[in-house]
Amino acid sequence: MEEVVLIEHPQSGHVIKSRPYRLSCKAVNARKIRFKCNNRWVR
Repeated sequence: MEEVVLIEHPQSGHVIKSRPYRLSCKAVNARKIRFKCNNRWVR
């Protein structure tokens, strides 16, 4: 199995007035990328 490499890391952001904040990142050799927000996994 090849090592997962993050090419683009997500930037921190804040939700303002109930508007969603889009997180983006890029990885090589990954089937799925998950984010953690306030110690909870985001689906």
